[in-house]
This record gives sequence, structure tokens and C-alpha cells, in this order.
Amino acid sequence: MNEEKETMVEVDDDLSFVNQWVDKLSHGKSFTLFVESFRPEMNCEDRVRRENALKRICLVVSKLPRGYPWELSQVELLMNFFLKNYDNFDTPNYFILTALKRLLMNDLHVGSNYIQLFVDILFRRGQVQICAQKERFLFYQILDILLSKYSKELSTNTHFVSYFISSISGERDPRCLILVFVSFVLSANISALVRNFPRNLFDVHASDLFDVVACYYPIEFNHNSKERTEITKELLVSGCESCLLIDEEFAPFVFELIVEKLTDVEYSMDTKLEVCSFLAKACTVFSCYQLLNHIDQLCAGIRSVLFNLPKSTHDDYIPEPISAAISSMLKALDESNIKVPILRLCFSED
Repeated sequence: MNEEKETMVEVDDDLSFVNQWVDKLSHGKSFTLFVESFRPEMNCEDRVRRENALKRICLVVSKLPRGYPWELSQVELLMNFFLKNYDNFDTPNYFILTALKRLLMNDLHVGSNYIQLFVDILFRRGQVQICAQKERFLFYQILDILLSKYSKELSTNTHFVSYFISSISGERDPRCLILVFVSFVLSANISALVRNFPRNLFDVHASDLFDVVACYYPIEFNHNSKERTEITKELLVSGCESCLLIDEEFAPFVFELIVEKLTDVEYSMDTKLEVCSFLAKACTVFSCYQLLNHIDQLCAGIRSVLFNLPKSTHDDYIPEPISAAISSMLKALDESNIKVPILRLCFSED
């Protein structure tokens, strides 16, 4: 009971302190004086006092109004301060991540050296997956901001692709996965990794980049009523498929993945029909010659699905996803003047 009272007092003290300093800074108080006022606590040998001081600084920065008139020197000063004190905690800390995110969100553009230091400290060590969900969510939000705002700076960091892969590998929380998929697509679309980034380096990592997302396909998601309702299977499927279709280098991997899922006896008929719908999309995105390299295996996969339709199904019935997949393959081949007889496409012997 006494411990609970002490905790409540600490929270009240923090809130009062934060509100006072937010008001002072909003009315022109110097940021340098604000940080300097913590020098005794930050330099003391008591780890708890150091952590508490850093927490309070983070809270103040995080609570400043959205329209706060930042100066570039202030942002860089605070970013440098937080990064230098990042190791004060045994694991990535929610408060310091929140403050760093807040600094990145302003309209100013910090120097490249700060971004390189930022990326190296936060992502080089591969600590993301050891964190709790709320910290991981912040990491991915920060990653999204970096990709959106600092693509040029990231494109000069030859280690960023490997940092990116290690940061998102193994993520299982659907709330985080939505951000992972967005960041993955963004990383390609904004040319940070694919166009401006040395193409040969992307090619080297193409298989690993593909695998880090392909492990989620096909999406299996049972909504929990306790979770946020905006996370749906459809949203996750759309995000995952967008990642898999984002680059031509992924084409052979995608068609191999589709063949694997179509012929896997562990998957239900509904899931295999979803895979057929994905095949239809892949045919509209990737080169016809990539499709041609896998046509026999894809035909065999589609036939296996047709032959395993429920016995109650009419003999002449072809589910719409299968029809769409066949039509997309034929259209892709026809547009490239490649003729593949329909009997070979669907029903020929192996």
C-alpha cells in the first residue's frame, strides 16, 4: 500500500513538473537552461536519479504543443543529448523513444550526421524485437518518419538495409505489423532503398527482404475483441501483398511462394483461393517472362486446387479466384505474344 502511494506521489510530482516547464518553454524560457538545470542529477552516481531526470526531460519535450516554434539548434542539441544518454537504460526506454519521435516530427531538417548517429544507435544493435509491444510500435513509427523525411540520408548508409531487416524480423503483433508493412512499401516507393540506394546492394539483400515479409503469407488472423477494431485481416493481407509485389526482383520468389502455398496440403480451400487471387495480382505486376519461368508449376498448382474442390461442387464450376488467376495469366502471356494452349495451362499432365 505504501509503495502504491509513493508511486502516485511520483506521478503527481512528474505531472506538476512537466506542466510547469512546458508552460515556461512555451513562453520563451531557454532550452539550454532547461537542460542545464538537470546537470547535477545527470552527473550523479545514483542511477535512479539519472534515469528520473532523463525521464522528466523526455516528458517535457514530448508534451510541448504541436505548434511549438522549434529552432534547429534546439532540436539538434536535444537529439544529441538523448542519443548520448540512450544507454542510461538497460533496454530501449519508452520515454526517450517518445521524445526522439517528437523531435523528428517537427518541420525542421536536422543534419545528416545526426540522422546517421540516430540510425546507428537505435537500429544497429538489433534491439527492437527484445522490446515490449509499445516500444516496438514507437520504433516502427520512428522508422516510418525517417523513411518519409530522411530518405536521402538513409540512402547513403550502406548498413541501413540490414538494420531494417533485423528490426522488423519476427514481428508478430498485428498493430506493429501494419506499420512494418507500411514502412516496407515506403522504403521502396520513396526510392530510399530501391532507386537512390545502390541497386546492387538491394539485389544482394533482395532474398532476405522478401523472406522477412513472406513468412507472414498467407495471413492468418483471428480478431480479438480486446484488440483495436481497426486492425482487420483484410488490412493485413493488403499490406503484406503490397510488400511482396513491390519490386521486380521479388517476382521469382513470389511465383515460387504461390506454387508452394497452392500445393501445400495443410492449407484450407479458402486459403488456396486467396492465393489464387494473389496470383492474379502478381500477373498484372511482374514481367511476363518471370511468369513463363514458373508456368508449369503454377498450372499444376491450380489443377490441384480444382481437383480438390468439395464434392458437392458442380463439375463445370470454377471459383472466381481461380478464373481470375487463369485469365490474368492468359492476358499477360497474350500481351507478350506468347501462346500457351488453355488445356496445357490448366489440365495437361505433368
